[in-house]
Amino acid sequence: AVGWHLQQLRRTAAEKATVARNRRFRALRELEATGYFEDKRMLEREPDLYKELVGRFCRTEVLPPDTESLLAEAAGLLQEAEGSEAGVALPVDTAARERARRAESAHEAACPA
Repeated sequence: AVGWHLQQLRRTAAEKATVARNRRFRALRELEATGYFEDKRMLEREPDLYKELVGRFCRTEVLPPDTESLLAEAAGLLQEAEGSEAGVALPVDTAARERARRAESAHEAACPA
């Protein structure tokens, strides 16, 4: 028991900072595992703060009418390029598409129409 106390007294400031940082990191991981940082849970805990911090990113303006057609045309061109046999196909980044899909669904959850 005395040896442990001596070891604690001999720790440097850097070692103490590392121990504290690791402790905070473990606590963060535990909170993430319980869903503490999910949008729905944050909205339930502090609705006003959530709307102030997250709600300000909700898109309330309407896009110009031609924007949707341009986006659809771009999507069509991408699909054609992916399926082309000319060897100029664009790489498909499924991870990026999944991140974009999750971000859009989180945005829809946070910003109901």
